Amino acid sequence: MKRVKRWLKHNVGWVVLRIVIALINILPQRIMYGLANGLAGLAWILGVRRQIVFDNLNRAFGREKDPHEIRAIAREAYRNIAKSICELLRVFKFSQEEINKIFTIQGREYLDAALARGKGVIGLSAHLGNFPLMGAKLVQEGYPCASFIYGASDARVVKLFFNIGRHLGIDLIPTSPSHASVRKSLKWLRKNKVLCIQADRDSPQGVFVDFFGYPAATPIGPVVLAKRTGAAILPMFVVREMNRHRIIFGSPVELEVTGNKEKDILVNSAKFTKIIESYIRRYPEQWLWTYKRWKTVPQRTQKEIQRRQR
Repeated sequence: MKRVKRWLKHNVGWVVLRIVIALINILPQRIMYGLANGLAGLAWILGVRRQIVFDNLNRAFGREKDPHEIRAIAREAYRNIAKSICELLRVFKFSQEEINKIFTIQGREYLDAALARGKGVIGLSAHLGNFPLMGAKLVQEGYPCASFIYGASDARVVKLFFNIGRHLGIDLIPTSPSHASVRKSLKWLRKNKVLCIQADRDSPQGVFVDFFGYPAATPIGPVVLAKRTGAAILPMFVVREMNRHRIIFGSPVELEVTGNKEKDILVNSAKFTKIIESYIRRYPEQWLWTYKRWKTVPQRTQKEIQRRQR
């Protein structure tokens, strides 16, 4: 019975996804956004990951926002996620002219100056706005862009995202196996190209730094790659403005180098995470609150939880 349920979940979800993709690509854009709002409302009513969203929002803003404000952010976050998914699944219908219309770039001078150094650029980014589409505009503007792709339980979904990336001209670097991922990343940066890294993922192999007042397991990749290549580190985010998008480049972030490898990783990862947090605070309804950012807990906290459960 469990095997049957697993098979149904695996295949029914894929069939539903294909139906949604077909609808999105035949409907006019205005109606597509209406469908996105409808899907967001349905997901809210069904409680899809709603408890995770409220847990995350209360952890981040519970001391400074009232329940009504938190609920409003949550509802808007669902709508933004649905819109972003629909836009992403519609990319096969996008023309270069359409991409040009819906994207603007702020802070391009920072990117140009960083690339002029000739050592590549690490785009310090997050799961904010329609982050997967950001690279499409950069590629169109003549900035080769790569990003990481993580494994999924369904190989068909991974293949779909590879096809989307290929269509948009974005290079996708699989995170597994890790040695191959690192090798490709170093090669990419040494060719003086842009590597976008969403550094707000839960990373059990990373370091714990403060994120909204709580320790969060944070990837060390941006620090390690920057130290090995000398690549510039630029804050690189995309935010939604109704049905348009604005890519924001910030001024370069200087690495703090003390000579102590572990300390360098910890201090710089904390600095990067504070930058990410500042953007999420500015656009809270656009972050991926459905994601378990604090899933990994420090070993000391884990032991304390186990002690209380006895």
